[in-house]
Amino acid sequence: MTALAWVRPGRLGGALLAVLLAVPAWAGTAGFVIRSAELALQGNLYQVNANVQFDLSETAVEAVQSGVPLVFEIRAELLRPRGWWWDERLAVVRRSMQLQFHALSGRYLVEDLDSGGRQSFATLTDALFALGTVRDLSLIEAGRLQSGESYVVRVRADLDIEALPTPVRLWAYVSSEWRLHSGWYQWQLEL
Repeated sequence: MTALAWVRPGRLGGALLAVLLAVPAWAGTAGFVIRSAELALQGNLYQVNANVQFDLSETAVEAVQSGVPLVFEIRAELLRPRGWWWDERLAVVRRSMQLQFHALSGRYLVEDLDSGGRQSFATLTDALFALGTVRDLSLIEAGRLQSGESYVVRVRADLDIEALPTPVRLWAYVSSEWRLHSGWYQWQLEL
């Protein structure tokens, strides 16, 4: 729900500013949180497992229920700290997942845009839980890391505004209701 203000004619600039600065009442509850994350060695690959809590704004929920597909991106990075210089980025991996409501069946569809795998859910809550359960995201081969070195692993989740349909994307650029992300969740990896 956006705050509305009455404006006298000729005060269009002020009205535009009032609309752009209006903060929705639910803004404090929407956002993404990485609840946990780990790096697991599977064979010769380090893989990321994470649990993300996705809390959508009311606007995003209305959009998905109206048929607008939402794309979520999970991003993981492996960094080597270098003291006085910027950290060296050794690996970056992304997983893109799409959430869409299928009006005819009344079900929520979750599609892994990288592998093409699909799942169907009866409720939005179940679909968001599935989106937030990240497993086996291959990050880097074990042979590329050196024993005795210290590394930083970090994970974040974002709503991909660029993947929105053009009319919605234009509104998303100026509305805080669409800026949904988690921030970085990071930890040290000692070998």
